[in-house]
This record gives sequence, structure tokens and C-alpha cells, in this order.
Amino acid sequence: MFDVLPALRLRWPSPSFSRCRLALVWSTVLFVAGVPLMAQVNAISGRWATARVSTEETRYLQQAGRLTPEEARARTATINTELGAIQTLLRTLPREVQAEITQQRETLFQTRIVPLRQQWAEALAQKQRADQARFAELTKEIQTDAAATGKLQAERTVLRERAQRGEVSQSEASRSDQQAEQQILSIRRKYDALDDERARIGQRPYWATTFSRTEAA
Repeated sequence: MFDVLPALRLRWPSPSFSRCRLALVWSTVLFVAGVPLMAQVNAISGRWATARVSTEETRYLQQAGRLTPEEARARTATINTELGAIQTLLRTLPREVQAEITQQRETLFQTRIVPLRQQWAEALAQKQRADQARFAELTKEIQTDAAATGKLQAERTVLRERAQRGEVSQSEASRSDQQAEQQILSIRRKYDALDDERARIGQRPYWATTFSRTEAA
């Protein structure tokens, strides 16, 4: 096999060499070794740009509620592993080649990330408006549901009193009481489920306690 070590021991061109001439020198050396320079530069800069885009995408997906905190941490760990591997690979290359890769990476990154940032900002703004509308709607529902559970509780009290006076049978009173209780529990579970949604995306409970306070008011 052709010995490429003498070529690799060549003194590097002075800083006054143009980038084009430097690339030509490295292309010759690495192509003889079976690794064309531009193919390697393009591959590494592409991987690096993709990893940086993925970092911002992960942050957006979590803000959009499409990733749980655990999922975001796992995804970030994978990206950081990739970035670490890229840095390790870069350290095996001459500084001039590292500079070329860094410049290409930045160009690729900016080309990809600028339109994505705009899309993500618009999507988050739309989500914020939808969340605000939903919050307002649920706040109204709490008042309606609290009034409904209050009415059901009052009916249960009246029914027990009627059963004690013998105006209705114990079996009928028990059956009606159980039905009312299930209706009340169903309404409360609605707000428990809303808090489960909040917990999934890393938010604190809100709806169940708010509903309980409204019921007690």
C-alpha cells in the first residue's frame, strides 16, 4: 500500500497561503489516504450543524408540551454525546481544517435554524393564545361545576333526611345517594385529570385545588 506518512509529515503552509491552496494541499494528502478532505469536512460540519439544530428543537418541543421533561433530558443527553464525539474527531484534525469545518458548520446552522426559529416562535405564540383561551374557559367551568356539586350535596342531605322520616325507602335513598356521589366524583376527577396533564409537562398542580376552594366557598 502507498505510504502516506511522508506526506503527512509535510510542513504546513504559512498563514499567507490562501484557503483554496490550503484545501488543495489537504485534499491531495487525504485523498491519497483514501479520505477526501471536502467529503470529511462536509460530513463533520453537517453532523455538527444538525446537532446544534436538534438542541434548539428539543427546547422548542418541551416548551410546546410535546416532550416531557424526562424525554427532553434523554434527548439532550443523546445530542451531547454526539457533540462530544464531534469534538473528539475535530481534535484529530489540523487547526486549519478545524477552522474550515467550524465555518461551514456555522453557515449550515444559520441556514437551517433561522426559518425554524420563526416557525417555532409562531407556533409557541399560537399555543399561548390557545392556552389562555382554554384557561379562561376552564375557569368558567369551575364555577358551573362547583355549583353543580354543591346542589348534588344538598340533594343528598335532603334525601337522607327524607329517608329518616320514612318519606322514601332506605334502598331508594341509598341508590339515589350513590348516583349523586358518582356524579360528584366524576366532576372532581375531571380536574384531577387536568392536573395530570400539567404534571406530564413539568407544571405544578392547579385545577384540583382551585376547584376544591371554589366548592368550599
